[in-house]
Amino acid sequence: MKAHAGRHSSANVQTGRADDVEPDRRSRGGTALKGTKEDDMRTELLCAVACLVLALAAAHAKSAKAVDCSSATTQRDMNLCFDRERQAVDQELNRTYHDAMERASRPNIKASLRDAEAAWSIYRDKQCEFESSGVRGGSVYATIVALCLTKATRARIEDLRRFLKCEEGDLSCPL
Repeated sequence: MKAHAGRHSSANVQTGRADDVEPDRRSRGGTALKGTKEDDMRTELLCAVACLVLALAAAHAKSAKAVDCSSATTQRDMNLCFDRERQAVDQELNRTYHDAMERASRPNIKASLRDAEAAWSIYRDKQCEFESSGVRGGSVYATIVALCLTKATRARIEDLRRFLKCEEGDLSCPL
């Protein structure tokens, strides 16, 4: 059973027989399939792009760790430092939110907290987008966004911690 348009059926793939493949797609050895020159070029390009992305990611990670934030003087270094701080505060928020979800005693309270957190996250991102709009496209943009996100996230952590400290019997406290 031959397939159309230069393709082979699943039975042909299983046998791997070269005579089951159209003649222009046979390799010199007669058993392996050979891609077109365009396929080979596309594969080489994809491999090169993947290697470049990995190299850039490794270089970025290395440079981000190498920056001494106490003496950062270039905008790039400041951007990296403020983003690192934002990430640390975001991790703290995740831990605090997790603690609040653990303490929530009923499914409806958990659902309400989850919805509030999702809405807050959207608000925070939109507010920081607005606050940084005056410098969008400039080199300081990343720093302004990171500072705004960090400030808002710290405030949210304090809100959640306040709920975690409620005394039992406090009817104004959902947790």
